[in-house]
Amino acid sequence: MKAKLTLFMMLFSIISICLFSVIANNPVQGAAVNVTTSTVKVSFDGMIMLAFGDPTRVSMGFLDVQHHTPKLTITKIKNLERSVVISREGEQLRTTLNINVEDSPSSNRTSSSTSPAISRYYGPRTQASNTPTDPQDFGWTIDFGKIHNRIFTIKKTALFGKIYFSNGLFYGNNLGSDNVRFFAADGSGKALTFDRQIATPANKITLMEGQTLLISSPTEEIRLPAEPSVSYEIAITNTPPEDMANVDHWLYYYDAVNENVTKYVPIVIKRAAFDIPPYACTTIVLEESTIP
Repeated sequence: MKAKLTLFMMLFSIISICLFSVIANNPVQGAAVNVTTSTVKVSFDGMIMLAFGDPTRVSMGFLDVQHHTPKLTITKIKNLERSVVISREGEQLRTTLNINVEDSPSSNRTSSSTSPAISRYYGPRTQASNTPTDPQDFGWTIDFGKIHNRIFTIKKTALFGKIYFSNGLFYGNNLGSDNVRFFAADGSGKALTFDRQIATPANKITLMEGQTLLISSPTEEIRLPAEPSVSYEIAITNTPPEDMANVDHWLYYYDAVNENVTKYVPIVIKRAAFDIPPYACTTIVLEESTIP
């Protein structure tokens, strides 16, 4: 009996160490150091472009396409109780928003030069194929420029509204279970070499004590202060009604850039069958582009 108990305690210790190691090495899941009091999770869904070409900020644009409605909802969570702070949609978002972390005037904090305000989470990779092993790795997102081997320039007229982020750790969210491939929309049978699962991008913003997340437009300001036992969620979407989802919606991304390339649509490969994926309106990344 004593031997069994000893073995159980050893196994428990090993599992605990491994779990701690996973959490500690994943800044998306791991707790921040010192006196962090609030985190803000920003999720994206729908016809949205995220451009990382400007090293000082990430630029986001809603595509201005029919049957898609831009929405932004901020939820406050305190002791598991959820309450909506604000909700904006449609014409209310035909504007430019700036999202920045601000220190209070009384704060003595100094920013660390070794901690960039914008970063991406890349975890461990497999040795054989360099495939991410962490489902929250930013590498699971779709880099529209990379899959076409082009640096795209975005048409200003293609965008409904814009949001600029000056802070945050960007990572992969809601990793799909099935591989996706891209086939030419003209029916020629051409296919990109892309063949893997897909995640949507998300952003984690950490607020230290005394800091506030400022969301500003030309007409209003919204402040989300760091508070003990409080977190926030910002859901940013640009989706059609469920009965109007269509694989051809992906082609709107090609209409939003100036460069002419072969157009492809995403198809799920599952049990040797082709199916329209839930990725037809998924958010894309443009690692080397900027939004005007």
